[in-house]
Amino acid sequence: MKKTFLVILSIILAVSAFAQKQTFDVVSYAVPKGWQQQQNEGGVQLSVTDKNTGGYFIAIITKSMKSSSSANENFNTNWESLVKTTVQVNGEPTMQEPAKDNGWDIISGGANYTDGDNTGMATLLTATGGGQTVSVVIMLNSKQYEKDMTAFLNSLELSKAPSGTAENTTSNTNNNSSSPLVGLWCDNHLETSGYANGYPQYSAGYYRREYLFNENGTYIFRAKNWSTLLKEILFVYETGTYTLQGNRITITPQNGSGEWWSKKDNNPNLWGSRLKSSSYKPEKTTYTFEVKYYSGSNGYALLLDPRKTTERDGTYNNPTSFSYQKKEDGVSKIDNPPGFKTGFEIKTNGKITNASTSTNTSNNTQKSNTQSSNKSKRCTSCAGGYNLCTLCGGTGRTWQQQQKFNPATKQYEYTRELAPCTFCSGMGKIRCKVCNGTGFVK
Repeated sequence: MKKTFLVILSIILAVSAFAQKQTFDVVSYAVPKGWQQQQNEGGVQLSVTDKNTGGYFIAIITKSMKSSSSANENFNTNWESLVKTTVQVNGEPTMQEPAKDNGWDIISGGANYTDGDNTGMATLLTATGGGQTVSVVIMLNSKQYEKDMTAFLNSLELSKAPSGTAENTTSNTNNNSSSPLVGLWCDNHLETSGYANGYPQYSAGYYRREYLFNENGTYIFRAKNWSTLLKEILFVYETGTYTLQGNRITITPQNGSGEWWSKKDNNPNLWGSRLKSSSYKPEKTTYTFEVKYYSGSNGYALLLDPRKTTERDGTYNNPTSFSYQKKEDGVSKIDNPPGFKTGFEIKTNGKITNASTSTNTSNNTQKSNTQSSNKSKRCTSCAGGYNLCTLCGGTGRTWQQQQKFNPATKQYEYTRELAPCTFCSGMGKIRCKVCNGTGFVK
């Protein structure tokens, strides 16, 4: 495999001996005889398989993306999203000396992997330049294709890196103002005790999570679980920075914690006293994301796919994503515990603002909520501000055609899978138009 790495380091410097070459985006390459080729908007995949021996060689060339990250950061991000989500690698990648050519900074590395009963070598080459990044992924489990691999690698060429740099998305700038992610995104679910005549029976409990993405590249994550099945309240708080690269977002926590609180008078709007810390541990996570508009809820949803279970989002069930709804008014339903300062407190009007301009505590919010409830009546047109989605029947999932990478066949395939409902954005319910989702009317 040392020979393989020596070849990889000379990919960009090599002169192709093939007469006919193809070009995808910024990468030119020659396809060896007998190889299969599949192309979509995100990249091109080349592969060859021996059905008798089970040997295969796969090469994936990604489409270039805007990036303000360094070459090393891009390599680490792509190793997580392109390699570790496809096969089970055995340890960290063995890195090679960085190379430069035609305006690109080239980082390469590889590691052994396990794929069912097969073992092989996964190699990633990432080139960064001119505010863009592009990657080539190699997966090989048999020596019989080493000559073909060498010929393919020697045929690779990168066009000259574009001039200029991408907009910085770190916390040092304010260039995220045009990002569709800036704002408050919430996942609010009411607790149910079962179904009657096909309709959910809601209890007083709820499960709430939210992301607040700021223009300066910082974020705040909070969660509050008040369940009728538990004696305690769970509160989670986390802050840090986020970076964007194409359709990927990397969330890097700087601090955060989870706490268990007692209930007060069994009232879902009140806090008791702090009991103990929870086992919550902040973790750096890279997601693929998509912002969608749903006519049923008349709003936008942020779909986050970490390809794994996370502390922030919960248990991951492939192939679904975690869905968060955009709160255009910036009103949060999560109140902080008494005396807890996050740096972004909730004012009595519900708006999230900096703590330096607002010293209102959770107790003031509780009092305001109680007074407001006394002046309003429960909405009779819904159950807790929402009605059952008629498209998905309240499940939040519908059968949809998806394009997924199949590790078994090593191909991108179209499959019919359960995905977040396009009408209710995966919530399983539609916001009531009479009370605007509050559950109360004057």
